Amino acid sequence: MHIALNGWFWDTPFTGSGQYVRQLVAALRQIAPALRLTLVMPGTTPDDVPPGVDAVAVRLPFGGQPGKVYFEQRGFPAAVGRLGADIAHVPYWAGPLRSPARLIITVHDVIPLSLPVYQGGIGARLYFSLVSATARGASHLITDSEFSRGEIVARIGVPGDRVTAIPLACAPEFHPRTGAERDPA
Repeated sequence: MHIALNGWFWDTPFTGSGQYVRQLVAALRQIAPALRLTLVMPGTTPDDVPPGVDAVAVRLPFGGQPGKVYFEQRGFPAAVGRLGADIAHVPYWAGPLRSPARLIITVHDVIPLSLPVYQGGIGARLYFSLVSATARGASHLITDSEFSRGEIVARIGVPGDRVTAIPLACAPEFHPRTGAERDPA
């Protein structure tokens, strides 16, 4: 099976979405080494792609929020089609309206729909209308908690059987260690 992952946040590893995509790729390599994984990146391919993971770059005709929307709606799905991927996974709430492969989106939360302070101006409201529509059209959604799952069902209108809560895990460096693992000497 070939999974193409939207790598928009790969180059921002200190953000939640950046950590999520990096830890997801590492975990998938570990638990399912036979999976073919391809990161679809905006602009250029990074130097720190893990062994066994492919990366392809999508040239952006412009930057900023319009460039991000272009990547999400045109660049990423076009690359998925060229790759012949079986699954297109967007590890944050912004999938394409149309995908040539089965579309899986991770929606970490729906705070912009829940709290008016996050709804911003007309541009933000249009963007959240777009990503809500893409979530409704996805084959399946992944979220971080049962609470978020309920919010997605209630606020976006996705049927509950198309949303799975998978709690996040911490990175290996945050796991308890034995005495020998703590003392490198």
